[in-house]
Amino acid sequence: MKTLTSLILLLFITLNSYSIPVKTPPLTVASIDTNYRITIPSIPIQRYYYVDISHLCFDSKEEAIRILEFYLTANLITPIIHYEERYLIIQILIEYIPDVADYEGLQFYLDHLTKPTN
Repeated sequence: MKTLTSLILLLFITLNSYSIPVKTPPLTVASIDTNYRITIPSIPIQRYYYVDISHLCFDSKEEAIRILEFYLTANLITPIIHYEERYLIIQILIEYIPDVADYEGLQFYLDHLTKPTN
């Protein structure tokens, strides 16, 4: 039994050492301003966008998550926050967009998400 366990462990370690890293294409970059307004580029609508948040000031990770999720979560959009790395990924639920070529319609939707009042 000990030999079988050792053999399985050796096989597992060997197979893991030959894993091939998968390269993912770079994400399209979108921007966010200090009023949490997302602007996407006018190329074909993508499912995911990279957004740099290093210029936004938060007191803590918890505050960043609370604020960004409040202002950026809606029916068609979900933020995936990477606070320590100071960026977020915006996921657009394109399967629910009637016309995925309608950049202006999506940008209008993003512009009208709840925003802070100054």
